[in-house]
Amino acid sequence: MLRHQELARISGITNSGASRRLEQMTKAGLIERRSCPTDRRGVFAHITSRGEGAFSLAHAVFVRSLDRNLGSHLQPQEADVLTSALSRLP
Repeated sequence: MLRHQELARISGITNSGASRRLEQMTKAGLIERRSCPTDRRGVFAHITSRGEGAFSLAHAVFVRSLDRNLGSHLQPQEADVLTSALSRLP
C-alpha cells in the first residue's frame, strides 16, 4: 500500500501521469483507493487479489524473458555477479 505520489516518485513519472495510470488500474480492478487513516487528504493505492494475480503473471513472463535473452549468454559466475549488483539498486 503506497500513496499515489510515492508511486509516481518510484516510477519516475509525474503525479498527473501516475494518477492517470492508477485510475486505469482502478477501473481494471487491479488496485483500489483507500483513504489514509491519519491524513484524510492522503490516498493509498492498495493492490487487489486480481492485481496480485496480474503481477504474478507479468513477473513470470519477465523472468522467462530474462532467462531466454540473458541466460544463454552469461556464464554462471557472471549471472551471480549481475544478480548481486542488481539486488543493491534501490
